[in-house]
Amino acid sequence: MADTMQDAGLCVRLVAGSLACASRWPLLTLAAALLSAPALAAPGPAPPGHKVATARPTRSSPDPGVDASAVEAKAAAPAASAASFEDLRARAVPATDLATLIEPLYGRCDEPEDLPRRQCEGIRSFLLQRLRNELFVAHADVAPDISPYDAGAKEIDIEVSGCLACTAPPVVAGEPRLLATRLPQRMVGSRPVGVPLATYQLPMETRVQADRFLERVGPRLQVEHVFRIAQPFPEAQGTSMRGVQIVPVAHRVYDRCTGKVVASSLPSQAVPVQPDQRCPARGVDELSRAELALQAERAALPERLSPSQVEAALQPVQAKIHECYVEYQELSGTVRVQLVLSGEGKLTHIGLSPPFDKAAIGVCIRSQIKTATFPRFRGEPMRIEYAFQVH
Repeated sequence: MADTMQDAGLCVRLVAGSLACASRWPLLTLAAALLSAPALAAPGPAPPGHKVATARPTRSSPDPGVDASAVEAKAAAPAASAASFEDLRARAVPATDLATLIEPLYGRCDEPEDLPRRQCEGIRSFLLQRLRNELFVAHADVAPDISPYDAGAKEIDIEVSGCLACTAPPVVAGEPRLLATRLPQRMVGSRPVGVPLATYQLPMETRVQADRFLERVGPRLQVEHVFRIAQPFPEAQGTSMRGVQIVPVAHRVYDRCTGKVVASSLPSQAVPVQPDQRCPARGVDELSRAELALQAERAALPERLSPSQVEAALQPVQAKIHECYVEYQELSGTVRVQLVLSGEGKLTHIGLSPPFDKAAIGVCIRSQIKTATFPRFRGEPMRIEYAFQVH
């Protein structure tokens, strides 16, 4: 046993006094350690000179795993009993190393000697049993697909993919192995096509609100899955994609900067997050590009209009007021006007001095003053006094 331990790179104690060690293929043995499983009956110590083997990853003959329908039935039970995503997540094992997780599905025990082969089969059987029984939780490497804003329905659609690891799948037995509910029809760049899992409609009352979400929040969305491992996909002609089927139990979509959950298959609270340097500072309004452009444009405006700008806007009205006099020939003289001008260049109030304020010609004068065009400014509304000659 001492010689065996010296040769081994990693060891996992399966039962008291019995060690399963791996020197050439440590990854599979590491899986047992990561799962922290209870003891499993195993053969006794190897005789002197014998090496204890572990299952070796191979390019062919993947383990059929377990029937997907049985896994789906098992997956439905915890989802039905869970009050929230957090409740279900607490029961799941974090799958931080997907390659280690699925490696038992591709292991082979082909040692020529009986004892190492039986020890290998014991480890492999133990790991496969854990794969069948455990819930796992992990983040997908595929972001949700977000549709453009539907102004009629006032909503944005979010489609969650059934791909857990399709953009950067783990490599096992020398080949990338996708983890998904089904194999994608094809890959477009790094995005899988044809693996829909769920679609959500997010209400957006205004395009401004939608633009903020699409431009700022959308790129930060992450998908977290609770799932079970089913079986390797059958190798099909016409595709080089290989992988393992997962059975989804629950999922949620959240903003990695704020932790806000935007969609979830079960009720879920905000996710504790650690914002990185790419995240906006807390409390800062995240404006869309259109809003930022408008903000910059407004900042370039003058605080108030100058007297010359006011004169340039009102001077052309004098000729139109003469047309009012020609039409009514009711009153003549000087009419003094009091105006209130908003920052958008719109007149919000027009007052006339007596007796023009109550005369029929006054209606015509107000109508002509409304045709004046003023530049925009960024300050508070301006009060303007001006005089026209009526003759």
